[in-house]
Amino acid sequence: EKLIEQHNRDHFEIGMRLVTIRDEKLYIGAGFDTFDLYLQSIRSKYDYERRTLYNFIKLHSYFVQKLHIEPSELSKAPYTRLLEIERHFKDKPDAEVKEMVASQSDMPPYLFKQMKKEMGIVDTKPRMFLTPEGRWTIEIYKSKVHRITNLEDGTDLYNDTEEK
Repeated sequence: EKLIEQHNRDHFEIGMRLVTIRDEKLYIGAGFDTFDLYLQSIRSKYDYERRTLYNFIKLHSYFVQKLHIEPSELSKAPYTRLLEIERHFKDKPDAEVKEMVASQSDMPPYLFKQMKKEMGIVDTKPRMFLTPEGRWTIEIYKSKVHRITNLEDGTDLYNDTEEK
């Protein structure tokens, strides 16, 4: 937890430590009956969602443990792009995935998007990102979005009138 407390954004180091805590059941010594309860305690102390902590574990398990890619190489690629690579390309040969990861440090988002399209991968989940101008943008693909809520005042920014 000291790593998280120091606001270290080394996702792979955090993932490695969470894997160790989970696999060696070290959360029991910390007073928690389950690993999930332990993660909830971390979530309440630090600015991480449960899903994010599980993503750290997933990225560490796949890229570091399975593919044996050094974390220093992985840190050159955007975190969200690594999540997409893990999700969409984990069935590809390991060498192909390693090559893809190595090319991410200088690949602009539009080329990554084009590469996915050429490989027949279609995004279906909305994607939110901060533009270089500092504006939050949501890309909505042909998906069933029913609500986009402004968390500051609770207003519905998207009203899906389509009948279910």
